Amino acid sequence: MEIIGHTKRGQLNYAVPDVLQLQRRIRRYNADHDVPHGDIVALALDAWLRAKGYPPDLKPPERDAP
Repeated sequence: MEIIGHTKRGQLNYAVPDVLQLQRRIRRYNADHDVPHGDIVALALDAWLRAKGYPPDLKPPERDAP
């Protein structure tokens, strides 16, 4: 199940509390559902930001004229 598809990706590195066991839980979800780790994180963070009123700007960026 590939939700986000073949899109350009960037690295997202943040320290998170160990008590949440996010890495372990992400690995377990991936093993059960075959969703790539990055997609799990991206979808969860996107849902949270949208719920807080921060949807993505889906318009393509305008390119500067040469």
